[in-house]
Amino acid sequence: MTLRIGMIGAGWVTRHHLDAWRGLADRAEVVAIADPSAEARNTRAADYGIAGIHADAAAMLASEKLDAVDIASPREFHAAHVRLSARAGLAILCQKPLAPSFADAEALVAEIGGRVPFMVHENWRFRPHYRQIRRWLDETGIGHPVQAQMSVLSSGLVPDADGQLPALKRQPMLVSLTRCWSRKS
Repeated sequence: MTLRIGMIGAGWVTRHHLDAWRGLADRAEVVAIADPSAEARNTRAADYGIAGIHADAAAMLASEKLDAVDIASPREFHAAHVRLSARAGLAILCQKPLAPSFADAEALVAEIGGRVPFMVHENWRFRPHYRQIRRWLDETGIGHPVQAQMSVLSSGLVPDADGQLPALKRQPMLVSLTRCWSRKS
């Protein structure tokens, strides 16, 4: 059986999701995509051969026969799209962050309960530096960490020849993350 996937969102990160789904073509197929931006949804649909094209998630869920959704919409819509998809009885994969706060995320998880398969996507756990930290924790036997802090330096935050920061050009939403980002004038 091939799972029929609906993609909610057609922004920057969705090409990575769609490439991954394409690699699972023997088990899953993205058959529909929803995004308010006609340019974004039509581009992704054309690039990935997606037949069902919709302006919003509710319309997609109402008109497509789906088994699951991959939610990669802007983060401020994640919780609403999770609720909408759960009401439709679909398995859910949601891009991080799930909700604006940890308390909101906990409440959403409790609300959804076990009604549908539900997972928050976090691909960074596979990056080499995270795996090295895991090995160190396992080797030292210090027990279960309660809190950790990590600073990551990225070449994406080094100005290019025009003075632009490549990470912010690729992901402009980062500018609004006041807890994580502050631009010095």
